[in-house]
Amino acid sequence: PLAQKFGLREEPSRLRHQSRSLFTHMVGVKPYEQTVPKGTHHNPSPWSEGTLHHMFKGGWMWVIPFDNHPRATNPLCSVGLNLDPRIHPKPDCSPEDEFRAFIAKYPDIAPQFEGAVATRDWVSTGRLQYSSKQTIGYRWCLTSHAAGFVDALFSRG
Repeated sequence: PLAQKFGLREEPSRLRHQSRSLFTHMVGVKPYEQTVPKGTHHNPSPWSEGTLHHMFKGGWMWVIPFDNHPRATNPLCSVGLNLDPRIHPKPDCSPEDEFRAFIAKYPDIAPQFEGAVATRDWVSTGRLQYSSKQTIGYRWCLTSHAAGFVDALFSRG
């Protein structure tokens, strides 16, 4: 990448936000609306027809079903946690064990993942934030994630 070639990455990043992530793709993730009492959230459409975010102290979680419309055939679901390492330090265990232990603390979330299985290796990152000390130069320009990154919650996908 251009930012690395020209030595533009700030180390450490000047961004104050700090988060790390663990994620995978899974099959067998239950639609959220099937795991909570009917009428709990009064939403106009099923939660499973879009991206679901669970927010909690020191982080958030995403559940993105790839089969989120009636004619869908892809059973995969993108699942991950974004955690502030100052509040949720990385434990000495596998990312999957960390995920399972974490969601076990949330009785409204855990049932959605009973019986769900990862279809690829879990990924666990260090700090996600990065920034560049310069974004424009002679015949080049860093845009979007080439220039910096704050948090996947603000990502375009």
